[in-house]
Amino acid sequence: MGKKEQKISPMPSKNQTRKDRYNQMVYENWPANRALGKRKFVFKFGALSWGLGTYVIYWIMMMILNLITKSNAAFNLYQFIFTLLLFIVVGSIYGIILWHRNEKIFKTKYPYGRKAQSK
Repeated sequence: MGKKEQKISPMPSKNQTRKDRYNQMVYENWPANRALGKRKFVFKFGALSWGLGTYVIYWIMMMILNLITKSNAAFNLYQFIFTLLLFIVVGSIYGIILWHRNEKIFKTKYPYGRKAQSK
């Protein structure tokens, strides 16, 4: 009989820290996300995912608060557009920070890039 192959479990072990789990996720997924390029990555994970997602949550919360407080605040188009632009800009900044963080984590383990693994 040959050597037994160790399989990496997709489920995190209980003694793994949150940082270790995040780093493992970066090692596995970063090459594919990195292939998008910085601009597309920032747009997809920053502006769209974080920016627009948070923007929608913000407006839902504002509507609920208006219903609870019965303030009958008038809809202001300028506030709507300003908050949209604000969340997209902040989301883009988040995406840039995320890009650099993931690059740093990945290059710590694979300073010269990751070679294709044979199966």
